[in-house]
Amino acid sequence: MVRLLLIQIGLLRLIDILSFLGGGLCHQRVDRTFNIDILYMPVCSRDTGIYLGIFISLITIILLERRIKGEFPSLKIVLATVGVFLIMGLDVVLSFVGIIESNNIIRFITGFFTGWFMVLLLLPLANNVMFKRFVRTNYLNKPVKFLIWFLCGAVVAATFILTYQYVLIFWSIVSILGVITFVMLILFILFFSLNRRLLGSIDSVKKFIISLIFGMVSVIALLVLFSYLRQFLI
Repeated sequence: MVRLLLIQIGLLRLIDILSFLGGGLCHQRVDRTFNIDILYMPVCSRDTGIYLGIFISLITIILLERRIKGEFPSLKIVLATVGVFLIMGLDVVLSFVGIIESNNIIRFITGFFTGWFMVLLLLPLANNVMFKRFVRTNYLNKPVKFLIWFLCGAVVAATFILTYQYVLIFWSIVSILGVITFVMLILFILFFSLNRRLLGSIDSVKKFIISLIFGMVSVIALLVLFSYLRQFLI
């Protein structure tokens, strides 16, 4: 009994930490957040989709390609990315004005595929400004790879919907990893592109690891700052 209580307290503490980190980038409305009883995911359903999509899409692309590519995606992929952005935006607008009644599953799905496709824009851009050498072609340039990548997204989205009630802690951790990944990609793009001395400066594994550590620490510090300042804005 005592052990179970300690585990429950530990899980609540972990959720509190994850929610604090997610609070700087999300409104965290409880009616729009996946939950199990008193346990709520650290970000709302749409943001959960976006950040899960970003994190798992990035891992999937790395596993499929295993190369550093810096070429901007093809026009078809750009249009597809714009399309999923528009679908998510349409859901936001129509539900806001009361024309349709959205729900957490719809918000998650539209957010997920937005994040899933977003990586195809952010990753090559980050590679382009960070690395001294990269392959001058785009990711998923073969139809088979694109199809595998897209089907992986569909499987992950379905898996989340079917399992979040049983492994909410796991998905909460992954969603915050997605938050960190997203902010780190943005910081890398801004930091390396705005500093000529750093532009294309990574030419070894050591420099890459140092950049990752520095980026992760910076992102966590920013999230803590944003979450702390949010208390004074609500």
